[in-house]
Amino acid sequence: MPSTASIAGGFILGLVWIGLTFLLVRQLASRRWSSTTASVARQFIIALLVVTGILMVLRFFIPAVLRDTWVLVFFLAPCVIGIMIMMPWWLPRLVGRGMSPLLGAYTGGDETEEPKPFYARAVAYRKRGNATEALAEVEAQLSRFPDDAPGLMLMAELKANELNDVPGALSILDHLVERPACSPEEAALALQQKSAWELERLKDVDAARHSLERLIERCPGTQAALTARQQLARLPSEATLESRETPRKIVVVHHPERVGLLPEGNTNAASQPSTGPEDDGGEAERLVRHLEQFPDDWTALEQLADIYERKWNRRDLATDVWEKLIQLTTATPRQTAQWLNLLADLQLRSPNGAGAARLTLERIGQRFPGTPWAEQAESRIRLLGLDQRAKAAPRVIRLGTYEQNIGLKRGDASIPDPSKSVS
Repeated sequence: MPSTASIAGGFILGLVWIGLTFLLVRQLASRRWSSTTASVARQFIIALLVVTGILMVLRFFIPAVLRDTWVLVFFLAPCVIGIMIMMPWWLPRLVGRGMSPLLGAYTGGDETEEPKPFYARAVAYRKRGNATEALAEVEAQLSRFPDDAPGLMLMAELKANELNDVPGALSILDHLVERPACSPEEAALALQQKSAWELERLKDVDAARHSLERLIERCPGTQAALTARQQLARLPSEATLESRETPRKIVVVHHPERVGLLPEGNTNAASQPSTGPEDDGGEAERLVRHLEQFPDDWTALEQLADIYERKWNRRDLATDVWEKLIQLTTATPRQTAQWLNLLADLQLRSPNGAGAARLTLERIGQRFPGTPWAEQAESRIRLLGLDQRAKAAPRVIRLGTYEQNIGLKRGDASIPDPSKSVS
């Protein structure tokens, strides 16, 4: 049996060995390794720990004859070499499952991170105004990841905004969309940006229209396609774009002078408020023709409802337009709830519209239960009476006829009357 001094010396030596191993593992773990190098280092560290344990056992718990130097050299050395060579095959099967969390805490684990492009330096150069260096950084990353959508978008933005190369930026966006691995979200983002640059930077309405039509065809039934339909309906004409570029002329309207001295009935007809449907300047007719071509144009429908109520004084026609908007299946729940609230506002502006407004607000809770819009509608229903009184016309208070100069009357004979005084 080993002596007490041998056991104590071996224990101290073991503690020193464990400490040195821990420092070595910590130093190795702080470095950045490739996947192959990390695997080799991990297997070597595990083998070193196992062989150290075997040597400790052989040193203190075998007969004395086996502790001789020649036995360690000629008998244990081949065993140790063979164990270390075969370690990658038998060790993971033996202790891989149970020891993997403990070993992963020291070695970083065996999961390798997928390489990704790094654009932080390019963004930093762009913020400092170094567009050329930023573009070079993006191109360096795209040489390794040629189909990376964020990198292609960043390159297009640099060329269009910083380097003023809009045609080059549009060609990059076309390449992004035509990639086989392009997702609908990436295609929608690229085509939206492409149509915006074609309209704002190149003043090409036909090209912008073509990009929006490609988006609708590429991403049918999505929110991006719905937004593209709205933009397609609101595209300006070539004449409108030209008028935006020319300076706007300010027309000074001549107003009558000495208004206070004009005789009664002589007023300026242009200053009279609009009172009939013929005074809307043909705006309603224009909107109706526009809606025949683009029936889902929300903005045009909202404007038409406002004209029917404000200029034509036809709440029934305005109600029909709001109902048409509410029945649209392509609208978002938030937008539909907003239109229902606007219809309730219209009904509250009528003399006895509280009941109809209540039914309209209840429709919000029925169509979108458990949503913030339903809670808002319930709050409006509770305050419906106050809301109607706030929107009602102000009550006119008529004053009676009273005698004037009451304080100057001379009811007392003792008070002299100035008008009868003798000069």
